[in-house]
Amino acid sequence: MNTLPSLPAGMQAPTPEEIRSTRRELPPELISETPLVLSARLSGSAGSPVYIKDEGQQKVRSYKGRGSAAKMLALSQEERARGVVCASAGNHAQGVASACNYFHARGTIFMPTITPPQKIDATQRHGNGFVDIVLHGDKYDEAAQQAHTFAEERDAAFLHPFDDWDVIRGQGTVGAEIAEQVNALREDLRAVLVPVGGGGLMAGTILALEHSHPRTQVIGVEPAGAACMTESLKAGHPITLGNVDTFVDGAAVARPGEKPFSVVSRAVRDGRARLMTVSNGLLAVTMVDLYQIDGKITEPAGALSIAALEQVKGEIEGTKVCILSGTNFDMNRNQSVLEHAKLHRRTKAYLGIHLPNRPQALRQMLNDLGGVLEAVNITYTHFDAAQSNGDPSLILGLESKKGNSKDIDILLQTLTSLCHEGQNPRYSFHVLSGKPDL
Repeated sequence: MNTLPSLPAGMQAPTPEEIRSTRRELPPELISETPLVLSARLSGSAGSPVYIKDEGQQKVRSYKGRGSAAKMLALSQEERARGVVCASAGNHAQGVASACNYFHARGTIFMPTITPPQKIDATQRHGNGFVDIVLHGDKYDEAAQQAHTFAEERDAAFLHPFDDWDVIRGQGTVGAEIAEQVNALREDLRAVLVPVGGGGLMAGTILALEHSHPRTQVIGVEPAGAACMTESLKAGHPITLGNVDTFVDGAAVARPGEKPFSVVSRAVRDGRARLMTVSNGLLAVTMVDLYQIDGKITEPAGALSIAALEQVKGEIEGTKVCILSGTNFDMNRNQSVLEHAKLHRRTKAYLGIHLPNRPQALRQMLNDLGGVLEAVNITYTHFDAAQSNGDPSLILGLESKKGNSKDIDILLQTLTSLCHEGQNPRYSFHVLSGKPDL
C-alpha cells in the first residue's frame, strides 16, 4: 500500500497511532466521544446501514473544537502564555475560544465586520473572558490577513482552521472514533462521507483510517459553489477560486490547505478517496427533512455528507457513515433554506414572462390560465409594461398550496400551450433559477 510522501522533519503528517494518542489526550471537559447513530430512514432509502456521526453534540456544537484543543496541547506553556490568534467567522472561532478558556490562555479572534451577532455572542460565551474579538474588514480574507499581522507583531501562535498538522491530528480523532465504533458494532465500513471546506477533516479522516480500514473509501463532499478541493485536484495543486458561493458558510473556502491537499490528493490517486459536490437546493431539502422528519437541526455545512447519499445510492454497498459536522445554525437563515428547498422540489417556481406591450395584457394572461391558478398561490410579482431591453416584463412567483410539484407542472404545461398557440403566440416565458434581485 502506498504511503504519504515524506516531508521535512517536524512537517510529517500524523500517523494513525498519533491520532489515536491525541484522542486519548483531549480533555473530556472540552471534547466528548460523539455517538454513532443508525438512521432507519436513511438506511431504508440507501438499502444498507447508514450511521450518522453527530459532531453537533460537542460542547461547541461542531468538530472544530477537536483541532483547536489538539493545537493547544501541542503548544508549550510559554507559547500559550504569549497568547494565541485566529481568524474565523464561525465554528473555528468558537472552538479556539473554548480552548482558551480551558487552558487559561489569552486569545484574540479576528472576525469580519459582517459576522452575525449570534456567532460573536457564542464566541464570547465560550471564551468566558479569555478572548478578545476584533471585527475587521468586510470579508474573511481581510480579517485573516490582519490576524496574521497581529500574531507576527506579538510573536503569538496562529491557530489555522485546517492547514496545520496538529489541527488535522485533532480533526482526525473523529475518524479514529468511527473506526472503534463500527468495529464494536461488527459493521463492514465501506464508506465515510465527510464535509469539505479547507480539507482538514477529510485529511484527518483519511489518515485515521489508513491502516485499520484500508478498504473504506473516504468521500469528501463540497458545496457546488465552493468546490475548491475538487478544482485543485483537477489542477494538480491548490488553487484559489475566483468566486465562492457563501450559502454553505461553514464550507465557503476559496482555497484548500496545502497540507490537507497533500493527503487528499494521494488518497484519491490510490483510490481510497474521492470528491463530489451537492447543490444548494439538494442541501436545503436535506436540512428540511432532517428537521421535519428526524427532529434534528443542522447548519448547511453539517448536512453536506447526508445530502450526498443519493449520489452513492446503489453504487456503494455496505455500511456508510455520514459525518454531521455541526449544528450551529442561525435561525435568521431559515427562510432562505426553505426557499431553496421549495425551488429544488419544484413546489415553487419563479417565471420570467414576456407580455405584449398593450393594455390588459396581464389580465388576459391570468384569464387564459383560468382554473390552473386555483391550486397555486401567487407569492411574488414584478410588472414593468415598458420593459424594452429584452428582460421579461413580468416576474411571477408561484407556490403550490398543497406543496405538490404537480400543481406547478400543470401550470407550466398550460402556459407552454398558450405560448405555442397559433402562428403569433401571445406570450413567451422561461423558468428562473430563483427570485431575482430587482
